[in-house]
Amino acid sequence: MASLIFDISAFSESADEVGGDYYDTLRINDHQIGLIIADVSGKGVPAALLVSTVHAAVHLQIDEAKTVADLIGRIDR
Repeated sequence: MASLIFDISAFSESADEVGGDYYDTLRINDHQIGLIIADVSGKGVPAALLVSTVHAAVHLQIDEAKTVADLIGRIDR
């Protein structure tokens, strides 16, 4: 099986100083990469704080989750 090597990059420019757009890549295992794309309703600091919380929750739970549904359930709880 041939291995693929590639880079993933993104750019986001907020209309205000901070915003609620969230994108992230996660290494699931040696053969899978997860991609998260989200937009929080609202603008400014409240939206940015929610995105920051979601980012932290994803990275805290990713190693324990067995599936995407499990990850979302853990974060929701």
